[in-house]
Amino acid sequence: ALVVGGTGMLMPVVKQLIDDGYMVSVIASLSSSLQALSSYLSSQASNLNALAVDYHDEDRLQQVLLEAIRTHGPITSTVAWIHSSASAAPLVIAELVTGDFFHLRSASVSQPDFQDPFDVISIKALADIDYYQIILGFVLENSAARWLTNQEIAQGVIAAMKEAKANWTIGTTAPWQSRP
Repeated sequence: ALVVGGTGMLMPVVKQLIDDGYMVSVIASLSSSLQALSSYLSSQASNLNALAVDYHDEDRLQQVLLEAIRTHGPITSTVAWIHSSASAAPLVIAELVTGDFFHLRSASVSQPDFQDPFDVISIKALADIDYYQIILGFVLENSAARWLTNQEIAQGVIAAMKEAKANWTIGTTAPWQSRP
């Protein structure tokens, strides 16, 4: 499995994938973040393949993933939280992996005037990819809104992976004007 963004809010997702029997490669730009993840996983860290690479560097990203695949075998499940500043990264990754591709997206993707920076159409067209979109919304509580907590995000992603629906929203995206 591969998790992009697995050193922050997705750490419990990495742990769940390891619990499910996967060798999990995790991409992070900071080695210190990968070390923190290794500590969090404790005895399960032997099933972690820490990949220190900035996903904005497409050539290096491709090299690192190819090496991970040569060393650990095919990547058959991907969870990707990628900032729009690296618009090519999801496709670079999707062209190298197979199976489930869970793409975490911001709440703004639900808006009719949203201009998608990612080439989702090309990702969906790949024969070996099953594409799932997970939208990170917000929570309405007592006439106030707040962003999702890391725990809510991780639990929602794990639930979305188990359900494997084409589109899954954690929290809500409406009414849009009520977002925090």
